[in-house]
Amino acid sequence: MPAMLAVAYGGGHINALLPVILDRRAAGWRVEILALTTAAATCAAGGVPFSRLMDIPDLLSAEARRRGAELAATLPANPAVPVEESIAYLGAGWGDLAGEFGALEADRRYAAEGRRCFLPVAALERAIRHFAPDLVLTTSAPRAERAAVLAAGRLGISSICVVDLFAIEESAWIGQPGYASRVCVPVPGVRQRLLDQGRHPDEIVVTGNPAFDRLGDPTLGERGQRLRERRGWLNKKLILWASQPEPQDPSVPRGVESALVAALGDHPDWQLVIRPHPNDQYTLPPEGPQVSHSFRGENLAELLAACDLVVTMTSTVGLEAVLLGKPLVTWDQSASTWGAPYAEMGLSLGVVRHQDLAPAVARALAGGGPRPQLPPVGGATARVSAVASALLG
Repeated sequence: MPAMLAVAYGGGHINALLPVILDRRAAGWRVEILALTTAAATCAAGGVPFSRLMDIPDLLSAEARRRGAELAATLPANPAVPVEESIAYLGAGWGDLAGEFGALEADRRYAAEGRRCFLPVAALERAIRHFAPDLVLTTSAPRAERAAVLAAGRLGISSICVVDLFAIEESAWIGQPGYASRVCVPVPGVRQRLLDQGRHPDEIVVTGNPAFDRLGDPTLGERGQRLRERRGWLNKKLILWASQPEPQDPSVPRGVESALVAALGDHPDWQLVIRPHPNDQYTLPPEGPQVSHSFRGENLAELLAACDLVVTMTSTVGLEAVLLGKPLVTWDQSASTWGAPYAEMGLSLGVVRHQDLAPAVARALAGGGPRPQLPPVGGATARVSAVASALLG
C-alpha cells in the first residue's frame, strides 16, 4: 500500500491538497497530514485526521523547546493554533538555525526577519522519518513546506510541489533544477516561467489547482442561470467587480469602482455586480437599476457562472473566472500586481488608466480579449493523483 505524507499550511495551501489527500485515501493509500499552523483547524472542520508538529516525538532539543516557548510567549493568542504547536513550530525553526549558525546568530536573524528566516530542513527530516512515507506532497509555500521538499530530497524520497497560484516569489526556489520530483502548476504560463528558469520539461506538469475543482460541477451553468433569473439579470451583460483591499492606498479600488459605475450611463445593457472582499470595509455605491451587490453568503461559483465578465485587481476570483472561460479585465496599478500578473501571463486585458476601463470591458465582452489555453475546468485532483501514482511506479 503506497504511503504519502502531505505537509501544508492553512488557507489556500491545505485547500489545494485536501482533494488529493481524500482521493488517495479512497484509493487505499496510507495518507498522513502534517497540518501546519491553521491547517489543523481546516482539517478538523472537515473531519479529516491529521497530525501537528507538536505530535512528532523528539522533534526538538531541550534548548530549541525552551527558545520556542520564549518566542511563542511573544505572539498574540490564536484559538486555531495551540500554544504547544506554536512552541514546536518556532522551536523547530530556531533550532535548525542555531544548529547551523549558533544560538546568537539564530536570535539575531529572528529579531531582524521574524519567521521569514526559518527553513527547518533538519526538523522536517525527523518528521518525515517518523511518518515513513513513499512520497511527500506539499504546495509552494516557503519555510516548513519548502523544508519538507528539501528534506525529502535528502532522504531519497520522491516529492510533489503543487503550485496553487502563480508562484512569482516562490519561483526563486521552485525554479531551481531538482526542487521536488514533480511540480504541478495551475496554468501554462507558470510552467513556462519555471522552464525559463532551467527546470526540465518532464518535471513540470499543468494540472490545475484541485481547490478549484468545484468549478467543474456540471450543474454550475444551470445554477448560474437560475441566479440570473432570481436577481433580475436576464438580458443584461453581467459584469462582476471583485473588489479587494489595497492597504497602501485604499483609494485605488474605489477609483476603479467609480470608473465602472460611471461607464454604466453609456451602456444601458450593462449590469454591474459589486462583490466586496470580506476584509474590505467601506460604503458601497447604492444599488440601483444597473448596480447590484453580492456578499459572502451568495455562492461565488454560481455568481461566476452567471456573469459575462469579471473585473478585479489581483484577486484569485480572476483566475477562477478564467478557468470558467469568462473574459477578465484587470486593474494593473495595484501594489500587488507583481504577484498576480494576469495580463502579463495572457489571462486578462490589463488596464492602467481609468478612462480605458470601459473600452477594455466592451472589447472583452465582444470577444477581443485573450483566449488562454488552459486545462479543462475540474479534474485537477485526478491529474495530481495521476502524477503521484506515476512517481510510485
